[in-house]
Amino acid sequence: MAQDKPLDVKRIQELLSDIEVLCYPEIDSTNTEAKRLVKSGKKPPFLILAETQSAGRGRLGRSFYSPSNTGIYMSLVLSESLDSDSADITSAAAVAVCKAAESLSGKSLGIKPVNDIYLDKKKICGILCESVYDGTPASPVIIGVGMNVSTTLFPEDLPSAGSLNCDASREELICEITKELLFAVKVPLDTLMPYYNSHRAVL
Repeated sequence: MAQDKPLDVKRIQELLSDIEVLCYPEIDSTNTEAKRLVKSGKKPPFLILAETQSAGRGRLGRSFYSPSNTGIYMSLVLSESLDSDSADITSAAAVAVCKAAESLSGKSLGIKPVNDIYLDKKKICGILCESVYDGTPASPVIIGVGMNVSTTLFPEDLPSAGSLNCDASREELICEITKELLFAVKVPLDTLMPYYNSHRAVL
């Protein structure tokens, strides 16, 4: 299903009434902007969205291709004190994102440890979790999610990239992903691991 319309931010904000939603037509990276806002004094929770990113980031310094209006580029900033390392937080986020996308698309997805979501052996989503020290015991946690929703054209150097391609709107996916993330960070990681292990992608 083609999704080339701008995000309906008002609708997203109505569905996520407890979290401030910020949306940018274009930005370098939602995670980078999240860091800037936290360092400037903005307090979590809040959600950053972008229609496109000029410098989307993945793990290990990799870039994330972010064409306009066909993907989800979001960073959820939380203040929960998580007694986990970044890999554990990323694993929990991967479960949340995978569950949300599966529930709305009806498709069977896989998790490539620790931070990629796959569909039919194609990468459709990457997750980047970071923390920002703000001088408090519970430093804010940034959960960045980049998902190809209806992208059809990819650069030649991304032969393994794919898209979710489902009837769910980007707004619905963003809200469901956010709700699943809010749940995942509040429960013990052990309760999420059965799902995580059962969805390990075999590529």
